[in-house]
Amino acid sequence: MAFRSTPGFKPAVNPIIFWSIIGIALVVIVIAGFLISESCIEISGCKACWSNIDRTKQSSACPENQTCKVESYVDQHNAVTSALLCACSKANVNNDYPDTSLNNRIIDIYSSLYGTRPSVQEVCESGGLVRVRY
Repeated sequence: MAFRSTPGFKPAVNPIIFWSIIGIALVVIVIAGFLISESCIEISGCKACWSNIDRTKQSSACPENQTCKVESYVDQHNAVTSALLCACSKANVNNDYPDTSLNNRIIDIYSSLYGTRPSVQEVCESGGLVRVRY
């Protein structure tokens, strides 16, 4: 069944141009939002954020905590590492890890970052959680 328009009716704006402009505007908004926004992670009250683009800023990744260009993947790695270290200190109670929910969250985040699923003790006590420095 074909669409039939009312004879003599002419839209004020060409629908193809209108929807093209709307589509382009939405794409620009999404890309701009991604580029200028920060992403964050929260593990049991331990929150850390990172930039989605390379930025020049003061960071613990810079030599002597000065200002330098921090690549987004380094910023993300360091933020997630900080959140994991904080969560590990909360999870470790008298050299035990009694909170299975927190333990699983730590393991899940570590696994998504590194692709392996070690125990919570291996994540928190192996010394593998190291921040990148330039």
